[in-house]
Amino acid sequence: MAQLSTEKRVKIAARFEVWGSIVQVQRWFKSVYGRNETLSKPTIKKCHSKLFQTGVVSNKTRPKDISKKRTTENIEAVRQLFEENPEISIRHASRNLDLSYTLIRDILKKDLSFKPWKPQCVQQLFPEDMDRRLQFAESMLEIVRVNPNLFKKIVWSDEAVFHVGGFVNRHNSHHWGTHSPKKLLKKSQSRPRLTVWTAITCDKLIGPVILHDTMNAARYLEVLEETSMCFCK
Repeated sequence: MAQLSTEKRVKIAARFEVWGSIVQVQRWFKSVYGRNETLSKPTIKKCHSKLFQTGVVSNKTRPKDISKKRTTENIEAVRQLFEENPEISIRHASRNLDLSYTLIRDILKKDLSFKPWKPQCVQQLFPEDMDRRLQFAESMLEIVRVNPNLFKKIVWSDEAVFHVGGFVNRHNSHHWGTHSPKKLLKKSQSRPRLTVWTAITCDKLIGPVILHDTMNAARYLEVLEETSMCFCK
């Protein structure tokens, strides 16, 4: 059906309307356009029904959807939205502008040269923290000087923190723009959370230990005392 011209379709539909015979239309088609030309029964009926039901025999062409094109209007709408709210997600922008996710992404990258900048999370430090770090380093140097085998007796431990309150996930937080905003997010140490602690020695694994309160020096010492029997086994 696709290779038939509009003129051929009209002739097929007209002859079937007059003759009412599929075979007769097929014979006529071969005699006019060549013996090797075939015309199926569904094609003949489709040409006939389209002509007498819709008045046309050509296939309808779908109108171009301007919402899927990178037009000047769409580019300017995306630019304005992201300049006013650079932290909006592409999915939210898609709903606000009634444009597809792919289109907005292409406009941001190809037309506006915007990049999804991620904020950098930093540990909030206080002036007294500097002195504490220096004191710790000096104390460790002195201990190692007195006991050179210290590191062979160290228990290596770490904990994973699971936040139960609000927490900024850098991978879900973007700032769209042509340059980095150099944005920093301060992390608070007092958010509600659950801590899971574990440790290893040269030949043992200790834990995991679930902590329902904040890890500090006193709580860390308590955990070590509770698990001390594991170090001696």
